[in-house]
Amino acid sequence: MCYNVLYNKGAVVKKFIIYALFTAVLLGKEELVIDGKKVTIYDSQIAIAKKVYAIGKNYKDKRGESFEKTLTAISLTESSLGVYLVGDITKNRAILSCSFGVMQIQLGTAKDVINRLFPELFPEMRKINDYVLLNKIAMDPLFSAKISALYLTHLSNTRKSYFSTVSGYNGGFKNIKYYRKVMENMRIIKAMERKGILS
Repeated sequence: MCYNVLYNKGAVVKKFIIYALFTAVLLGKEELVIDGKKVTIYDSQIAIAKKVYAIGKNYKDKRGESFEKTLTAISLTESSLGVYLVGDITKNRAILSCSFGVMQIQLGTAKDVINRLFPELFPEMRKINDYVLLNKIAMDPLFSAKISALYLTHLSNTRKSYFSTVSGYNGGFKNIKYYRKVMENMRIIKAMERKGILS
C-alpha cells in the first residue's frame, strides 16, 4: 500500500503524518448559504483557500487570464482544501505514483512543470530527489499551488476550451464528471468571495 511504503521512508513520513494530523484539526468555521443550503467551511480550509487563491492570481495564460477561482475550486475538489493530503491510494500502488498535498499533485506532473515547462522558475530544484520533492508537494501549500497554477496556465495555453483545461488537471481532454465537481465547488469559492473571505 502507498501508506506502508511511505511509512518506511522515515523522517519525511513522520513530518508528513504530523502535518496531516495537524491539518485535520478543524476548529473555527464559516457558514455559507448556497441555493438555500448551508455549507460549512472550517478555518483551516479557509487558510488554505486564501493561500491557493493568492497564488492563482500570480500566474496568467497567454490571454492574460489568471485562475485563482479555478485553482481554489480544484483544491476543494481534490483535497477538501487540505483536509486529505494523500490520494490515489490503492493496495499495489507505489508511493511515487500517488497524489499529494492541497492540490493532489503527482510526482510526474510536478517534475514536468519543473524540468520541461517552466525550468527557468525552478533552477534550484531541477536535480532534486524524488522523495524530497514529494515531501515539498505534500507539506508546502504555496509550492503545491504554484506548481498547479503553472500547470493550469500551460493547459490553458495548449487547449481550446476552459472545459478541456479543467478536465486536463485530472487527466484527460473530456472529463465531464470531474469538470462538474469543480464547477459545483466553484459556487462555494464564489460565495467565499461574496462574503469577503477571498479577495
